[in-house]
Amino acid sequence: MSGARLTLPSLLVRRVAAYALDVVLLFAVCAPCSFLGMWLLDLRPEQGAEIWWALVVTFSIPCWTYFTCSDARGHTFGKRWFGLRVVSEVGGAPPLRQALQRTAWKLLPWETTHAVAFLWPAGWDTFPLSQGTGLAVANLMALGWLAAAAWTGGARSVHDRMAATFVARMQGEAFESGVPELGFTPPDVLDRALVGTWPAQSGAGGGYVWDAVLEYRVWCHPHRGAPDLADGSDWYQPFATWAEARTFALQTPGAEEPLALVLQEERIDEPAPGQYVHVREPRRTEWPVEFLRRPRRTARTIPDFLAPDAPPNRLDILRGLAEP
Repeated sequence: MSGARLTLPSLLVRRVAAYALDVVLLFAVCAPCSFLGMWLLDLRPEQGAEIWWALVVTFSIPCWTYFTCSDARGHTFGKRWFGLRVVSEVGGAPPLRQALQRTAWKLLPWETTHAVAFLWPAGWDTFPLSQGTGLAVANLMALGWLAAAAWTGGARSVHDRMAATFVARMQGEAFESGVPELGFTPPDVLDRALVGTWPAQSGAGGGYVWDAVLEYRVWCHPHRGAPDLADGSDWYQPFATWAEARTFALQTPGAEEPLALVLQEERIDEPAPGQYVHVREPRRTEWPVEFLRRPRRTARTIPDFLAPDAPPNRLDILRGLAEP
């Protein structure tokens, strides 16, 4: 199934190119404005702290504002140019607070470099080992951010994970209309190390309750345009998060919406309409991700549901649509 990721590297290339374009545009605007402002105000920063403050006012604040406001709209100019968009894990563009958090983590290596270079207590004629170490750490952070993005094929870097966002390609009306609003953050999987090891076959039927998510799956159909990786048969790609699964589904022709492979230690069967049976036998089954908005099963969930004095809206309670 590793071949299913062949569509992802182009996302990483587009993302790096989009960021480079944003940086070039910001410098093209901020640098002339900075020199003009200092000339008009007759400012000549010479000491480290003075230079740092000048950078904060003329570069950092405009850059923070640009990236935060752009991400809250779903894309920067660079991302728009290269057909990319920032998406919250719960769907749609991230709200302003989430976009600000994403920007803070994104620019952390850059701001660390400025702080170490200009605020470190050292003269211009010296370059202490501690300052060199600080700059090395800042550069390693930048490489780590890039490596994290490369690991996910461009879908998520460190700042995406910290802000609960991901980056995906725009694909015509299917993506321009926005990611469906889930209204909640899908849960983490039980064990990331086991993702991709579960059998393809799973139980049938909902079962009403869930205990854990084992993995998120995207089923792909070659007859609908998906890559033929299984001699014409349908195949799936497993993921540890819904965000990564959703990104892959958006990028891959012939792919379905992600499903969740859930573990049910116990469940409720309905052999006939309105007839419910408590089944104490563990199984795995695939669910639409939207089903995970219902509360995780507790020791009282099924007994309370089957109790003779259960309220008339017990199904709504089970589905998380009403308070118990």
